[in-house]
Amino acid sequence: MIRNLQIRHALALAIVALLLVVGGLVLKNLPRGPALEEIRAPLQDADLALQAFEYTETRAGRRQWTIEGDAAGYRQDVEEALIENLRVFFFDDAGEEIEVTLTARHGRIDLAARELRVWEDVVVRGGNDYILQTQSLEYRDANKTAATSEPVRILSPGADVRGRGMRMDVVTRQVEILSEVHALIAPQLFDEGTP
Repeated sequence: MIRNLQIRHALALAIVALLLVVGGLVLKNLPRGPALEEIRAPLQDADLALQAFEYTETRAGRRQWTIEGDAAGYRQDVEEALIENLRVFFFDDAGEEIEVTLTARHGRIDLAARELRVWEDVVVRGGNDYILQTQSLEYRDANKTAATSEPVRILSPGADVRGRGMRMDVVTRQVEILSEVHALIAPQLFDEGTP
């Protein structure tokens, strides 16, 4: 079960890495959006801004992933994109069922460094297999790691693992909860304890 959980997390983060590249290309190539005064405060100094957007990546006619946001802004001088109320949906090989979703109130993509940071109410759902909750998560493509220093909760069928801080190596697919680790094992936990 832990191995499957690690594989799904690694898959989700690998897809997020892909999102860094494609999301940057999408934001660079979209036409100018609405007036900047219509965009929320964190995005007001953006060179390019848009509201209520949805973008779906397809390959061979099959959906790979869809990103939605309430607003986004791109600052060319620092090669940075900010996204408000970020929602990412990853589809299966047939392009039909949603396998993994990532939601957060805020997201920042550093295109030069190839880093993604999401924060506030971060939730990663792996179908019925797991839910990861934290308040921030950073992915660095240079060393293929995701990390947070915030409290983390991972719910899976029969297990509720909590702790402070997490580090994940996407290559080796290892997840490490850094401190204050507490685990509750109970068969009915996922059905009744799912937030």
